[in-house]
Amino acid sequence: MTTIGERIALIIQKNNLKKVQFAEKLGISGAYVTHLVKGKNAPSDALVKLICREFRIREEWLLTGTLPMEDSEPMTPLTEYAQERGMTAFEERMVHAWFDLPLDIRQMLMEHFRERLTDGGDLLDNLTAHADNTPLSANLILIPEQAEETDEERMEREAREEADEYYKLRLEEKRRIEAEAKALDGTGENSSNSESDIA
Repeated sequence: MTTIGERIALIIQKNNLKKVQFAEKLGISGAYVTHLVKGKNAPSDALVKLICREFRIREEWLLTGTLPMEDSEPMTPLTEYAQERGMTAFEERMVHAWFDLPLDIRQMLMEHFRERLTDGGDLLDNLTAHADNTPLSANLILIPEQAEETDEERMEREAREEADEYYKLRLEEKRRIEAEAKALDGTGENSSNSESDIA
């Protein structure tokens, strides 16, 4: 196994997958997998990490061929839970994106949706109750389908838009602060600050 493409092909073979199935698990196209295997493209750092997480492969082996191949680290409870429930690569990215948000923003978004999605009981709590395998319809107040947008649908849409706008503003502010800190670092005025201090 001299190339990363050959090692990706081995992962596909060992897991009894077709290239298209491997691609689906990672949220990429089958054509891109073919390019990876043939060495026409190199995987991004993010894709390397995703392959290693999804298939329990050591990153060093995937990148260099240094044995052993399999990751012997025990799975975390979250990883086990995700695998038991067939979490897709896209869903995993959503979870990572959520936890990449600063804690204060996550708390504000949770409070924002908790206030707006409460209707005779907390919708978030009702959704988590679904984890005990009770039918989802038993935990939710179902809204009849209508051609026109109802008041509740409009309120939910506006809540989503408000949350999106708030998140964009906070993200822009964070980027501006980081850019200013980097500019100061470049002049030597604030070289002690790290990116982690800004967040």
